[in-house]
Amino acid sequence: METFQYLINGLIGLIGVLVGGFITYYVQKRMQERVWKKEYFDKVYVPLHREISDTIPLIKDFQKDLKRDEWYRIYSVEKLDWSLPEKLRNDIVNFYATSHEYSRAVHNALVAIKGSIISELLKIKKRGDMNIKWQLQLEHFILLGDLLPEINRKFYEEKLEEDYNRYKEDFDFLSLGITNGKNLFEYLISRVKAMRAYQDAHEKQKILLEDAEMIKKKLDEIIDYTRKRIISP
Repeated sequence: METFQYLINGLIGLIGVLVGGFITYYVQKRMQERVWKKEYFDKVYVPLHREISDTIPLIKDFQKDLKRDEWYRIYSVEKLDWSLPEKLRNDIVNFYATSHEYSRAVHNALVAIKGSIISELLKIKKRGDMNIKWQLQLEHFILLGDLLPEINRKFYEEKLEEDYNRYKEDFDFLSLGITNGKNLFEYLISRVKAMRAYQDAHEKQKILLEDAEMIKKKLDEIIDYTRKRIISP
């Protein structure tokens, strides 16, 4: 009987040790997960969210030099298979790869548009040289085209009107039915819209912008959830 009682007591003690060990392990594991998630929240999610959010207006404005510093840092240092869900990780990897294609497409379009502007103006040149000092980066203005926000369009058209008046004696604008700066812009953009480089830049911009906004939305959701469940006490 004493032996049986001894065994029961030993078994109870063992169960207590196992249960206590499990509880300790579980608590430590949860604490470690909390620290781990907080670490990756600060080192991965927040910087990526900030960089992609800052990139969206640059894409909309057809800027070719996009920000990639945070991505380069994270990609080279962090274990992305640990810190990012697989689908989101693949989406972000593809986004940054596509961003390079977009930058090349915008660069090629700007070069092609500048060449087209010079070519079109040469046809109606009357005097002087082609060293025109536009107040605007005219090729960027034309690339934006219909995507140029209305509030900015007025400013651009005013500047182009000033340039038109400055150079109208040097070119036979009337032969093309051009009587003001707005007409000049509409004529030039009509000449480049059919160019493959122009179309390619617009296609790449649309795809990259959709991807950026989709990723930002996912990161918004993750960050909001993390702040509620991990960061808050």
